[in-house]
Amino acid sequence: MQWAFLCLNAASFKLKAMIKFLGLLLCCSGCVLLYLTHANQTVLKQTVAKKYRWVGLTGLVLALVLLLSVLPKLVAVLMWLLIPLVLWSALPFLPLLHGASTHDVATRSKDTT
Repeated sequence: MQWAFLCLNAASFKLKAMIKFLGLLLCCSGCVLLYLTHANQTVLKQTVAKKYRWVGLTGLVLALVLLLSVLPKLVAVLMWLLIPLVLWSALPFLPLLHGASTHDVATRSKDTT
């Protein structure tokens, strides 16, 4: 009897861990997708289509719902707010780590010498 309870408890723990991971993954992917749809992003040469902005927002909302279901409310909201803060602070510097030049030096139209 105790063995069955331990197995059930382990299965419940695995399910909660998978839901947490899915929530964090949705939050991260939603943030990245929202960043890539912005016109001033420098990671890609072209911006992603604006229709994917709704996919990113839906991912963020769904991530909040999932995190609220398996974590304490304050922890879930704090994680949900800090992940975009960290990602949106670090993503603009991603091209610098890659070594690609993000902006080409434009020649001046008029020589001032």
